[in-house]
Amino acid sequence: MKLSAVSFRELAHALTGKKAPEGNERRRSTRVEVQTRVPLSLFSKGQQMPSVPIMVRDVSPRGINILYPESLPSGTQFTVEISGSGKKINLLCTVMHSRRVSSGLFSVGAELTCVLPSHLPLPNDDRAVKHIRESILD
Repeated sequence: MKLSAVSFRELAHALTGKKAPEGNERRRSTRVEVQTRVPLSLFSKGQQMPSVPIMVRDVSPRGINILYPESLPSGTQFTVEISGSGKKINLLCTVMHSRRVSSGLFSVGAELTCVLPSHLPLPNDDRAVKHIRESILD
């Protein structure tokens, strides 16, 4: 999934309070450096785990890079909740890679899988899990 330019600007603004830069770079998508905490909830055996605060390092229209206290296997899914300008955005992400950056800290790169509708209750809700499964399989 790739966020539209408008959605990406809103996401970058919610995380940093600044506009996303416009310009060319060699990566597939422009990254915006971020230093903010957001709640993250891992999925395990189809159930959403309780959220924990994590640090977001950067975002792009295609993905997010976070710091996490353990290595996450490729394919692991999690949600992050981004709040800003009176809006909440819930993103479903899929881990692409995980690298140690220091003792007890890993840089985790994840692809944005989908933006979850804000009206869905997330924690351990059967409807939310069904919606997430359907969005992954579509």
